[in-house]
Parts: sequence; C-alpha cells; structure tokens
Amino acid sequence: RGDPRRRHRFVRVRNPAGQRRGAWRGPWSEGSSEMASLSDAELDRYGFAYDDDSDSWMSLADLFENFSELIVCRVHNLSVLSMRNTWHEAVFRGSWTEWLSGGCLEKGGRPLTNPQYMLDVTNPNLELDISLSQRFEATPHDLVSMGLLLVKVESNREYRAHRLDFCQVVHHTACSSAQRITLGLHLEPGRYILLPCTEIASQEAFFTLRIYSRGASCNARELVADQPPASLCFAFTAYPEVGTRVLVLSARGLPRLVLGANPYCQVFFEGGGSKARTRALANTSDPEWNEPLVFYRRTDQRVISFEIRSERAVVDAFLAHGQIDQDEWFKGGDGVQELQLYGHRQISGAGSPMRPNKTERVRLAAKLFVQIFSTNDLLYI
Repeated sequence: RGDPRRRHRFVRVRNPAGQRRGAWRGPWSEGSSEMASLSDAELDRYGFAYDDDSDSWMSLADLFENFSELIVCRVHNLSVLSMRNTWHEAVFRGSWTEWLSGGCLEKGGRPLTNPQYMLDVTNPNLELDISLSQRFEATPHDLVSMGLLLVKVESNREYRAHRLDFCQVVHHTACSSAQRITLGLHLEPGRYILLPCTEIASQEAFFTLRIYSRGASCNARELVADQPPASLCFAFTAYPEVGTRVLVLSARGLPRLVLGANPYCQVFFEGGGSKARTRALANTSDPEWNEPLVFYRRTDQRVISFEIRSERAVVDAFLAHGQIDQDEWFKGGDGVQELQLYGHRQISGAGSPMRPNKTERVRLAAKLFVQIFSTNDLLYI
C-alpha cells in the first residue's frame, strides 16, 4: 500500500484468548497509528477488518520476527448439515501410568500394555486423520517421547489384545518428544486397535487422542476389559475358561453355483456361544480368507463347526460344512489343519406333510484349511 517503494505483506492471525491475553499490540494492530492513518475506503479496499475480538493483522516481517514455530493445521468439517464431505470426530483423554505404559515397538517394549482404542472400518479406503497430543509443560524437557502404533486384529475381538504376534502391524510412527504428533492414512475394511505409546516403559503423562474419519464413523472406543466380565448370566452357565483363536485360511473345491458363489465361513462352537464369520469373497470356489477369529468358551465346548455359505441379496445359499474336535486339533498342534467338508443331498419323500423331503450328509471333494490356538490363560490371547 502507499509508497510503491515500500510495500508490506500482511497476515491475519487469530488468538483464541482474544484481546485479554497475548494479543498483538505492535504495528498494524487494532488501534495502532498505522491503522489510524488509513481511511475507511482504504480499509475496505485492502480487506482490513476486525470482525472478531480474537483477530489481529500484522506484517509478514513482524510474524517472522516474533514467532519461532508455525504449525499448519487441517480444519475438519464436522457439520452434519454441510453439503461438502464431512468428518466424524472422536476425542479421548487418557494417561500413561506406571502399569499402563509398556514402551514402543522400536525399543523392544511391550506396546500392547499401553492404552488401546478400537476402530471399526466398514468403508473401503477410509481416510483417517489421527492426532496425539500431550499436556503442555513449561519446558520441552518435561515432555515424554511418544508415538502411535496401529494394528489389525480379529474382526470379532471385543477385549484388549495381549499378543503382538497375533496382530498385523499396519503402521507405527517414530517416537518424538513433540507436544503433538499426527498421522494420516487410508484403511481397508476390518477391525483395528490404535495404541498411543511412550518410547520408554513406565513413563507417566496425560494425553489427548483425536480421531477423524472422512464420510463415515469408525466407531472408535477405548478397550478397558482384558476378558469377558463376570455377569448374572454366568450364574446359570459356566464362566468362559478357554480362549481359542481360529485362523480361517482357505477352502478348495467348493460346489459351484449357477449364478456364481460368494463364499464366507461362519465359525461357532457346539453347545452355544457366539458365532463369527469371515468376509465374503466374490465369485470363487477356492476362497483365500486368511482371517482370524477369537472365541471365549467353556471347557465342555470341544467341537468347532465351520459352515460355508454363499452371500446373496435375500437368503444366503448353503455350500458346505465341517467340524473338528478338540482332541483332533491338539494332535495337529499349532500347524495347519485340513478339514473334510460335507454337503447336503435331498431325499425325496412322498410330498405330503406326513412324509416331507429330507436331506442327508454327503462327502464333498472339498477341503477347508485352518489354524487353531487354545489357551487356559485368557490374558494370553
């Protein structure tokens, strides 16, 4: 402005504390002689405005002289009424304590001993922005070195993970003693656990974790329980005493359907309890799932059933089923188990209500491949 031999570049800054504390009082600030020298027409022409008590204007030269660090911030659109892409936010305030601070992956610590936060991703290629900040201290020496670890876990896990070799490491950041670290990434559908970590075990500090997901919520939640909690329902049934992890690897030679098969495998223990299933794979008779599932069961539940179906819009079609007894998988150890699969064949009846059509089990030229791990220590799965 003014003399062409002397031009200024300006930046508009916002102080959340307003004019009460830390406001800019130098050249070109509100009420300064520089601003007073401009007419109303010049103020409008150059775009100078003080619409908010927290706004200030300063020259770029003054900005460089008075600030030692600049942080570029991404402002996420959280409005549910916006026509633009909106983000979903989850905020957690937690702490690392002596018994909940296991160190980081790089230093050979026990990262699963840190606080754990579960994420459910249902949309393909979901974009996430993650921010981990620690409480501001007087000097940088008071800040702990921290990082983030993201692992993929069983799609039906509901409790804290305890074995890193049962987790798939998706991403981990280098530890830093900064006041805030950020991570941006895209994730495929599945269940994940996010762990804020300290570089050194047993360090204590407070932190704030913010998780932003574009377009769809990832249902972020903190995992507190290590195993199924005691409840009134266990007064009538035995409390789960065994943890079993079933890795559903693949199947070979499944029956073909006219419209094509989209097979998934449903797993459950005979005698009650929860069921879990793999994802469905499109148009194949030789699916490769490589998907782990975890179960908590009673000692008398010894038989695992596997039911393979083809996903359809209305009613899923049965393809095959198989079973394995505890004694059988114990013989095979932790190695790959090969299961014989069976199908159903209709036996025609008389066509009357008294003699309806029946089915019988038939052996198929199809196999299912799984790995099974069991332990009586529910804190080891």
